[in-house]
Amino acid sequence: MSDDAEIQKLIAEIRDRFPAAAHETDECLVARGCELEDLPIYSSLWVEAFADRTTDAVKKCDADVVVQHTNLIAKHFLAGGDEVRKLIDVSYAENLMWDASEGEKLWAWPFIAGEIQRLYAAIWGVPGE
Repeated sequence: MSDDAEIQKLIAEIRDRFPAAAHETDECLVARGCELEDLPIYSSLWVEAFADRTTDAVKKCDADVVVQHTNLIAKHFLAGGDEVRKLIDVSYAENLMWDASEGEKLWAWPFIAGEIQRLYAAIWGVPGE
């Protein structure tokens, strides 16, 4: 499977499993001036905006959503090729919890999939340490 096909498969699975979050992610991109028909061009921005949906769950202390989102992303990271792994690292993990408080990050940490924790920690460190 090509890198682009893997990326589109990731986004399609997010859309299937989390339709409300996907719709909100679409709305964020439209507000930024993106055309949804051009999603393959904006896939990194889309995944970044989806990370904001996970961050919203962190701020709401919604452990189920944090677990579900990060487990799905981790699954694709582990199974994906170099471009998928890079996309998840840069667009998802790097943006995850970007505006959450330290307390929110500490609360969320145990609910974040291990692979995503490792990516996040490599960029920002482990919350509370």
